[in-house]
Amino acid sequence: MPPSQKASAVTDPLPADEDVLVLPPEWFPHLAPRRGGHLLPVVPIKKAIEKADKLVAAAQETIEQRLLGNTAWARFTAAAREHQAGNPSPLGAAVLAGIVASTLTDAKLQRLEVFADAWAAAHGVVFAAEAVAELADMTVTSAYSGSARSWRGSNKTHLLEGPRLRSRDEQHVDRWPGEPIARRVRALLAEADEALYRRAVHALEPRPHGRFRNVVTAFLLPTEQWQQHEDRGIGAAEVELRLQTTTSFTEVALLLSHTEGVRRAYENNPRGLVFTLVEGLAGSAHPEKLAALLHGMRSQSKGIRAWSALSEALAVVPTDDAFLALVGVGLADPLVSAAHRFPRRALRLLAKPVEDEGFSERAMLLLRRLANSYPELAAEILAKPSTTGRERLATAIHATAAPEAEPATVPALLAEPPWSRAGAVSADTTVVEGLTPAAGTTVRWAPGERAAWRWQNFQVASSSRTGFETRAASITKSLDQGDLSGGNTAWLFANGPMDLIEPLIRDDRTKLDSWELIGHGRRLAARHGTALAEKLRRAAAEEPRNAGHTLLPFCDAATATLMAHWRARRPVLRHLADTWLARHGSEAATLLIPAALGPLGRDRLHARQALWVAAQGCESAVIEAAGEHGTAVQQSIATLLATNPLLDGAPAEEAVPEPAAAVWVDVEVLPPVLLSSGEQRLPDADVRTLLHVLQLPWLSRSSKALVEFHARCDSRSLAEFCWQLFLAKFRIDQQEGENWEKALGCPATSWVARALGWFGDDQTARDIVELLRHHKGKDLTTSLFTALADIGTDRAWSHLIRSARRGRAGREHAELLLAAHTYRQSCSTAQLADQVVPRLGFSAAGTLTVDYGVRQFACGLNDGLQVVITDGAGKTLKTLPRPVQKDEPTAAAQGYQRLRELRDDLSRIAEELAQRLERELVQPTDRNSAQFRAQLGHPILCPMWRGLVWLAIDAEGTQRAFRVAEDGTFADVEDDEFHLDDHSTVTLAHPAQLGDDLRRWTELFGEYKVIQPIVQLGRPVHRLEPEERGAVELARYQGKNIGHGRFKDLTIRGWEWAEGRVGKPFARRMGAVMAVLEFEHWDGAWSGDLVIAKVRITRPAGSEFRDDHGLPLSELGLAGESELLNDLHDLFA
Repeated sequence: MPPSQKASAVTDPLPADEDVLVLPPEWFPHLAPRRGGHLLPVVPIKKAIEKADKLVAAAQETIEQRLLGNTAWARFTAAAREHQAGNPSPLGAAVLAGIVASTLTDAKLQRLEVFADAWAAAHGVVFAAEAVAELADMTVTSAYSGSARSWRGSNKTHLLEGPRLRSRDEQHVDRWPGEPIARRVRALLAEADEALYRRAVHALEPRPHGRFRNVVTAFLLPTEQWQQHEDRGIGAAEVELRLQTTTSFTEVALLLSHTEGVRRAYENNPRGLVFTLVEGLAGSAHPEKLAALLHGMRSQSKGIRAWSALSEALAVVPTDDAFLALVGVGLADPLVSAAHRFPRRALRLLAKPVEDEGFSERAMLLLRRLANSYPELAAEILAKPSTTGRERLATAIHATAAPEAEPATVPALLAEPPWSRAGAVSADTTVVEGLTPAAGTTVRWAPGERAAWRWQNFQVASSSRTGFETRAASITKSLDQGDLSGGNTAWLFANGPMDLIEPLIRDDRTKLDSWELIGHGRRLAARHGTALAEKLRRAAAEEPRNAGHTLLPFCDAATATLMAHWRARRPVLRHLADTWLARHGSEAATLLIPAALGPLGRDRLHARQALWVAAQGCESAVIEAAGEHGTAVQQSIATLLATNPLLDGAPAEEAVPEPAAAVWVDVEVLPPVLLSSGEQRLPDADVRTLLHVLQLPWLSRSSKALVEFHARCDSRSLAEFCWQLFLAKFRIDQQEGENWEKALGCPATSWVARALGWFGDDQTARDIVELLRHHKGKDLTTSLFTALADIGTDRAWSHLIRSARRGRAGREHAELLLAAHTYRQSCSTAQLADQVVPRLGFSAAGTLTVDYGVRQFACGLNDGLQVVITDGAGKTLKTLPRPVQKDEPTAAAQGYQRLRELRDDLSRIAEELAQRLERELVQPTDRNSAQFRAQLGHPILCPMWRGLVWLAIDAEGTQRAFRVAEDGTFADVEDDEFHLDDHSTVTLAHPAQLGDDLRRWTELFGEYKVIQPIVQLGRPVHRLEPEERGAVELARYQGKNIGHGRFKDLTIRGWEWAEGRVGKPFARRMGAVMAVLEFEHWDGAWSGDLVIAKVRITRPAGSEFRDDHGLPLSELGLAGESELLNDLHDLFA
């Protein structure tokens, strides 16, 4: 049953016998009734005869057409006409019902069950049973192809197909619309008196040539096991009916071998199918055999509904194997049900050690609850010498769970959830008509953002101008022919000459394909700006997940409306919308004023919520702008900003429905949520309410109720609760291998991951990073990347930076999240990377103390970012100190774990920093002097910075080299004090930039025995000849040939093949330009060599198309030319 309906486990009595299979009463409504089984009274359908007549009357035109059809059997036609004329017969009734069924979609077939009651009321239940048998033995072509939307009315020939006897080749039925009638008649027969039942048995005796008819009659009379069915060519409808009839394990095994039929059978009514199967088999074999069967069925099932039903069935089977089959799975509800149904077995089995650490934690939580609920039983089991896992069970028994909080102390969000309140009236229902937002589109870029967007997925265009002309002509021709698909348009707009593409940009028919915008969208926005804004918005409106990010720089009324809608109605896009609103602030809020004061309804509500978000920090400017529309408007907007439509969470203009229960998790296997005092926990009922609250789509972390709730709870316990909640959902996804959320009507991934972002902490970020190292996938990474951005710790942002640089899954989303954050912080991604390097608990002096209770250890860092540990006597330890007997157990275990994590984290951070510094030698990162000085107070960055030579560049562009001394001061090449100007920019020095001072710097670092974190001063330095610097091609390598396999080493340094294909241009970004190697035609033979045709440089197209051959090599700069020549030297070495 749903968690919200459970009684407290403490009040549950001990079962009389844990070795007896007893079907729970909540199963009974789902069972296909079986005579002598668990029956519920059959409630007659009111006015059944009248309702059946209405169905026939509604289909009368089709009935006439079918009865006159060229395939209609005369006997069937005559019986139907006689039945309508007042001479009823089972065959005539069946013909009419069959034709009516052919006019209904699958979703409406349940209406047919009224025929069963109508026939039984008018002619008796035996008549109804015979009519069902006749219905099974005939075929009537459906007017629908089977889906709810696919009407075959465009083809009239099928209307001439009349009812006829099912042929021998049509006995393997996959879809039988008469199933609702048969199920109802089975229920009526199950409660009929014995004489009437025997009459039905006699009337439905099997026929030698009506295979499917015999299957249906066996379903109607499951007590009669005189049917012998064929084993070949079994259809899905037969599988479903036979599984609800049989009492034979052998027959079940045969039916399960028809996997496609089983899959379709599950789609209809999995709980009824599985529960009825268990009832039929319960009395014919030992429970061990039933447990093995159900476990095997679940392993092969697909779809959460079938998987859940089979898990519920396992939960009632009284065997150890059945219980263990529930252990470790994501669906916690069946496990908890089984634990309370068989507490003795649960206590014994949960106490055993489990290899899965994740489940081990949840098992211990459930074990503690069971020990508290059944203390005498737990003590009895512990007293047995043979009990396995005595230590775990003893721990559970003696564990002191925090008491439940008193109702008065429960946060208001849970004590009075939004759906428990009547729909409130909006604080301001003022409607102002005639307001219009300002026209036009403005653009807002962060410093350096537009240039960065121009580099998005930039690859050297392999097309000449002729190629661009051909592509443009092809697109124009397609538009003239009415093809508006937009294919290849984005690529042309990103790379083509402006004189070719400007007419296409101005053409209203031109469309941008949203899939192409994944790779080219930001380049298009950066290159064309407002000229392309409308086309980008149209593409984003059609497919926002692919193209929505391209709208970030643009602000106009249409985009504001779109963002307000996405924020309210598309949870996966809320972060994007909030980013846009924060970026455009008062301008976005002003554009939303007309909609925010428009007619009451969803559009108004969405606009008001978005306006409030956009106005944060600029309220006065928004109120002042509202005054342009009049005093009344200004006052309404001021009231809105003062009250905030998000404060109470619930939409004011409409009632809030209670979200669906999360059937895949149970609070008894989730860690407790403690109140802020740490001494009380939320009661189970309130935790279930919390699961419902978290699903509310409009809820925001800025909601007053949510903020108050977070403040009232212990942050660490709430974060751990959300993480375990996410893991429960994640395990289901892993086991199912499909998106089963649609089957539940519950988009769990979005709200569970959203809760991680709201309540997660640095440990949560660590857990997310670890999980993403082993599991990929776009949906998973998108959800978790958003959660990391919401958590906002240094660890979270550092992982997003790493993913945006080298990750594949979710890379675009990580870049979007970083763009939003760097815009708010007014810094570049590279500068952010410095800011978020974790401190790992070290002080500015680089010290840290780890406490083992009795012993304490001091930790420091050497220049290689290796942890140096000293004990209380000042002795340096070569290995991590392991806990000993005199240490306090808990503190020592935590301390030892802390040291292990510290060592691993330092190793990873040092590796990442070294890689980033290597890239900075080729792709410089500018830091202002204030940022650089602040980084010297960082315990991890400072040791790295001390081992490098830096350049200070003043406003005139003058460069001076310096280093960071041991005491944190600066020194030049002569080891004299160096003054870093407040207005200077600091960047890492490339040895080619040090000129004649390179040798002296090398000697100086040697004298001080400085170990560099990367090869900087020892890096090879190469120079272009003076005449080469002015040239547009590097002639010295033209015509040289090289095996294509040699290029693999350069890909490690950042070189890439255009279009990912060997033989295409080979390129690497170096500073503000890209170095390019072009080759003569290659025949693709793997044994052949590539011949270099050109070595040149290029850059992304700006506002004008640039013939890439026009850049002189001097644009590389000293560092770039040295790196290019070094790479080419190594290529031919």
